[in-house]
Amino acid sequence: GWLPLLHLLLLLPMPLAQLLPAQPSVEVAPFYAALGLAAAAWHLLGQPGPAYAWPSTDCQLSITIDLALCSLLTLLAVHLKGRSPARTSIAALALPLLSPAAVLALHLATEHAPAYHAELVTRLQRAVAARLRGASAQASTRACVAPPPRWSNLGLFDTSDVSYDKACAALARFLADSAGLCADDRVLACGCGAGDELYLYKAEYGLRHVTGFDADPAAAAGFTQDLNMRLLHRPAATLRGAFQPGIFNRVLALDAVCHFNDKRAFFADAVALLPPGGTVGVTDVVVAADAPGWLRLVLLVMNIPACNHWSPTRYEAELTALGLEGVTIVSTGARVLPYWLPGAMLPYLDYASVVARVPLAAATAPLPPPRRRVAVIGSGLAGLTTAHTLVSSGLVDVTVFESRAKAGLGGDAQRFGEGDDDEAVVDVPLRMIGRGYYSAVENLAKELGIPTVAASIDCAFYGVDLRGAARLFVLSRSYVAMAITILRNLPEILHFRTSLGKGEKDKETFGEWLRRCGHGSGSDSDPVGLWVTMGQMSWVLSCTYEQVLGYPANIVNDFARGLGLGLRGMLTSNRIVRIHPSVEALQVALSYGATLTYGVRVGGIDERRDILGTQYDAVVVATEALAVPHVLAKAAPVFAQVPYQASSIVLHHDESFMPARRADWRTLNVERQPTSDMSQLTVWLNQYYPGVPFARPTFETWNPLRPPEHAQKQVYFQRAVHTADTPRVLAAIEAEQGKDGIYYAGAYCVYGMGLLEQAAVSGAAAARRVLKDLDLTAPDVHTAGTKNGAQERRRQLNGAHAAADTATLDASPNGTNHSPRGRSVLVGHGHGADQPHGDVVADKKRAHNGNRNGAHNGLAAVNLQQ
Repeated sequence: GWLPLLHLLLLLPMPLAQLLPAQPSVEVAPFYAALGLAAAAWHLLGQPGPAYAWPSTDCQLSITIDLALCSLLTLLAVHLKGRSPARTSIAALALPLLSPAAVLALHLATEHAPAYHAELVTRLQRAVAARLRGASAQASTRACVAPPPRWSNLGLFDTSDVSYDKACAALARFLADSAGLCADDRVLACGCGAGDELYLYKAEYGLRHVTGFDADPAAAAGFTQDLNMRLLHRPAATLRGAFQPGIFNRVLALDAVCHFNDKRAFFADAVALLPPGGTVGVTDVVVAADAPGWLRLVLLVMNIPACNHWSPTRYEAELTALGLEGVTIVSTGARVLPYWLPGAMLPYLDYASVVARVPLAAATAPLPPPRRRVAVIGSGLAGLTTAHTLVSSGLVDVTVFESRAKAGLGGDAQRFGEGDDDEAVVDVPLRMIGRGYYSAVENLAKELGIPTVAASIDCAFYGVDLRGAARLFVLSRSYVAMAITILRNLPEILHFRTSLGKGEKDKETFGEWLRRCGHGSGSDSDPVGLWVTMGQMSWVLSCTYEQVLGYPANIVNDFARGLGLGLRGMLTSNRIVRIHPSVEALQVALSYGATLTYGVRVGGIDERRDILGTQYDAVVVATEALAVPHVLAKAAPVFAQVPYQASSIVLHHDESFMPARRADWRTLNVERQPTSDMSQLTVWLNQYYPGVPFARPTFETWNPLRPPEHAQKQVYFQRAVHTADTPRVLAAIEAEQGKDGIYYAGAYCVYGMGLLEQAAVSGAAAARRVLKDLDLTAPDVHTAGTKNGAQERRRQLNGAHAAADTATLDASPNGTNHSPRGRSVLVGHGHGADQPHGDVVADKKRAHNGNRNGAHNGLAAVNLQQ
C-alpha cells in the first residue's frame, strides 16, 4: 500500500503545476536546510531496530542496493560541484551517520546559503532605508521622472540633519565627481539597486547613455526605461560577457562592490570592457591591514566576503596589477560610517571613493581606423533593430533621423486614463507575437529584458456570404466549447493539416495550392473553414482577398506551420503574446545608445552619404520601398516595383462593429461582407488590455467597412504585398545592398509575411552587413577579458575613441540631438508590418502624452500618406 502511495505523491506535483494558476514558492536555502535536518533526524531517531544491520530479505537487499547507489550519486554531485577533496571527504563520512538524503539536502543548502545571506542583508538594508526615509519619501531627487525615490546606499551626511534620500543622492554625486563624470559619457552602473542613481547621473551630468546592472530581478522589473537609460537584471559575475568592449567609457559601482563575490574579478571585467582612457570608479569600505579577526568576522556577517577586505595599499597594488593607472582613493571622513557602525569598528575602517583609469595605448602603436559613423533612416522595428545591433558592437556611433515628431514603432500609441501609467497605453496598430514564428522578435525582447504576456485571442467570424446567408463561427477560451467546435469541423481541420504536410509546388500561389488540395477557390461560398481562413489572412496580411490568393503558398503555409495552426494548435496552450505593457518598451530599449533626431525629412542622399553637413561611413534606409525614391537622389527602379496596399485603423466606441449578440463578442472579431474585398478586424480592447482603465467599451478596427461613431483616432498605413514575382524583386534589392555605402532594411526586404518578424530580421541583417563591409566585426567577448585580450582590445579601440572625441555633429535646428557623439544615422519613412508612411525617428518615452487631449476630443485623423 505505501509504495504506490509514495509514487503517487512524487507524481502529484506535475499535474498540479498544470492545473493551478499559481504555485507557492519557498526560499531555497532554508527549505533545503530544513529538509536535510528532517532527513537526518528521521535517520537517527526513527530506526525501529539496530541502526546498521546486514540485509536479510530480498526487499532489504533491494533497498540496500538503492541506498548504496544513492550514496555514490550524492558523493559524485558533491565532488563535481566544487571538486573539493575536503568537502567530498566530509560528505562521505556523514553519509552513514545522516543518510544520503540528508547529506544531499544539506549540500544544496550550503550551495544556496551565500545567495540567501546576501538577500537577507539586502532586505535589511532596504528595510532600514525605508524606515529612515519615512515621510520624506514624497520628495523625489529625480529630475526625469515622478516616482518616489528608493535609495538604499549608506549616504553621505554633511550634517546630521540631512534627510536620508538627500544623503544618498550626495553619495552618488560624490562618486560621479570623483570619477570625473561629464556630458556625453557612456556609463555602466553596477549594483545600482532600484536605479535612483541612473536618473541622477542622466539628469545632472548630461550623459549620452547609462545602463544599470543589478542581480535583483525585482529592480529591473520595477524600473521604467527611458530614452538612453535602462536597468538590466544581471549578476555582477556576468559583467564581462554581457556587453561588447567599448560601449561604455565609465564603469561605476556605488556602495556595491564590497558585496560582490570577488571585487578583483569585477575590476578585471571593467578593464576588459573599457576603452583606452576609460575610468572605473567605486565607493567601498576600506579595511586596515591590521584589522582584528573579530572585525573581519563582523564584515562577513555584513555580507562583505573576506576576499574583499582590501587596505589602501592592497587596493593600489591590485588595480595596478590589472593594468590600471592613476589610482586615486578619496576618503569620506566622518560623513558615512559613523552614522552606521559602533565606535569600536571605526579605527580599522574607512569609506572612500576609488577611481582608476585604463591607460592610453603607447604613442608608438599604430592607430587603428577611426570610430565609424552610420546613419539609419527610419525608426520602425527594422530601423531600431539596425541601430541596436550597430550600437551593441561598441564600434559604431549611430544617428536615427525621423521626419515626424514621434517614433515609428510605437509613436501612434494611444493613452487612456490620467497620469503616466505605463499600463494605460494601447498600441496602434496592435502588435501580436506568435511563438514559433516570431523567433527574431521574441529573441530581441528576451535579450533586452522586455516582458511579454499572453494575449487574449478568442475569435468571432461573422458576416454575409455571396448568397446573402449570414455566417457565424466563434472560437472560445472554454475547453468544452472549443472541443465542440473542433468536433463539428474535424474533417475540414484534418484535411487542412494533411495538406500542410504535403507541402507546396515551386512558384505555387496560395490560391493555386488551395485549389490543388481541394479546399476551394477562396470565395464567399466556400466551406466555413476556408471562409474563416480568408478573413483571417486578409487582416493578418493587411490586403485584399485577391492579394491573399496571389501570395506565394510557402509563405502563408510556413506561417501556419510556425504558429501551429490546425488541430494541434487549437488543442495546445495560447501561443500568442504581446509586449508588456506596450511596444513602447521595446522601442525605448532598441533605441538605447543611438542619437535620435525628429522632425527632419532626409532626402537627396547620394554616394557622398552627406546628411545635414555630416558625412557618414554608411547609411541604412529603413523605410518602406515606396519611400526609398524620396530618400535617395537616385533610387534603383526595383523599389517602385514593390506592390503596396493602403488601409487604416480607427479607435472608437461604436458597438455596432461587433457581432449582433453580445454573447458572441470576442477579443478578435472578424467581419466579412460581399461588398468589400477585404475583411474587417475589430479588437475589443477591454479584453485585449485588461489592465487599461477604459471608461466604456473601446475598439480598434482595421479596415472599417463604414465610418464608426464616437471615433477617437484614425491612422493610415501602407503595407507591402508579396506575389509570385517576389523572388525576382528580392534578388534585385539584394544586388543594391551596399552600393555606394547605402543599405536597405524593412519587412519588404525579406521573403515572408511582411510582419514584425521580417522587419527585425532585415534590420539585424543590414547591421551585420554594414559591420562586415566596414571591417568592424566585433571580437569574441570571451577572449577580450583576458590580460592579453584586454590589451589588444584597447589597442583596437584607442584610435576609434580618439577620433570620436574630436568629431562633431551638426544637428538640425528642428531635431532633438540627444547624443552629440552619435555618428550612425537611421533614416526612415516607416517600415515593417503596418508601419506609417513617413520618415520615422525614435521618440522619447511617453512623448505622445502631449497629444493626449487632442486625441480624446473628437476625431484626431493622422494622414501619413505623401
